[in-house]
Amino acid sequence: MPPRRVIYSVGASLDGYIASPDGSYEWLERATKKAKGEDFGMGAFLKTIGTVIMGRKTWEVALQHGMAETGFANMKNYVFTRTLPEGVRHGVEFVSGDPRGFVSRLKRKPGKDIWLCGGGELAREFLRRGAIDEVGLGIVPLLVGAGRPMFPPGFGEVGLELVKQKHYPAGVVVLIYRVARGGRRTVARSRRTMRTRRRRRS
Repeated sequence: MPPRRVIYSVGASLDGYIASPDGSYEWLERATKKAKGEDFGMGAFLKTIGTVIMGRKTWEVALQHGMAETGFANMKNYVFTRTLPEGVRHGVEFVSGDPRGFVSRLKRKPGKDIWLCGGGELAREFLRRGAIDEVGLGIVPLLVGAGRPMFPPGFGEVGLELVKQKHYPAGVVVLIYRVARGGRRTVARSRRTMRTRRRRRS
């Protein structure tokens, strides 16, 4: 069985937002209404997923939009939080701590891939610790102007390799990237490189 992957997969506006400033995503639903039943590959994607990870803010917004408290059916659901107590409640496990160590423990267990479904701040922490293997973006043809970014700054440089792309009649473009081996540079390394370049110029 191939090793489990952590996949950060989200729908986003063309200007890089995954939610409005208040965390809602009605604009995403409006932008995809003309798809006439097209799921943009989500059905096939979910068949490959056995575990779902999300941040506390994403969890709360999902509840407001009618998601059952037990999360995604037939999957193990984790919610990363700094404010809520850890433990299992309503079939969802609330966790905290280092994402890299958490992911390493998950990967040692047999199972399907792991979906990091949001939000951007949690994805930043996973990227900073090298805990993401693949990035999947569903880009909708819409500029929203402001909101919660899919990649908040602060994680350093990450090299990616495009492995798949598909365009849908509704104007949605799906891009799948693999995190390149050795393609990750930490924030500290990036800053050291910038300082070295400045010294050479002076």
